[in-house]
Amino acid sequence: MKKSFFVAFILSLGFIFTTYEYAMAKITTEQAKEIAMQHAGIQANNAQFIKVEQDVDNGVAEYEIEFFCDNKKFDYTINADSGKIIGHKHKMVHHNSTHHQSSHHMAMDNQKATEIALRHANLAHNQVHRLNCYQEIEDGRSIYSVKFWKDYTEYEYEIDAQTGEILEFEIEDK
Repeated sequence: MKKSFFVAFILSLGFIFTTYEYAMAKITTEQAKEIAMQHAGIQANNAQFIKVEQDVDNGVAEYEIEFFCDNKKFDYTINADSGKIIGHKHKMVHHNSTHHQSSHHMAMDNQKATEIALRHANLAHNQVHRLNCYQEIEDGRSIYSVKFWKDYTEYEYEIDAQTGEILEFEIEDK
């Protein structure tokens, strides 16, 4: 009996501290949305929000924000205390994603895809480590997946193999 009471007590303390983290967030939901939109270069009246939630991850209060603008979907994770962007992701949304292309007609190679990703991240090849680039077919479209690290930040890109367009990217501090 004492053991189950102790376990229940510890679990209730976790709930209380989690609730306390929510209440103690230093930035508001609106401020978190503004940080995300400013980083994405989007005006508030152009964004269609689909998710704005506060959560606690590993003891850190954060906001998870998702919105659309034009044909792009943006995902942001923002520290609820500091307003620092923990991670963000940008994805092109195509309504007709059936691009059937054979791999021997590609307009690019691994080196070109890597250059596009590094240029977008404003980094040079000698500044990154664990660089990996490979070609795959996703939703009938040939893409290059490019992944690399700079210090403790992970970068992931999906690049259209035919056009060189960045279809999706994610940058996350680990």
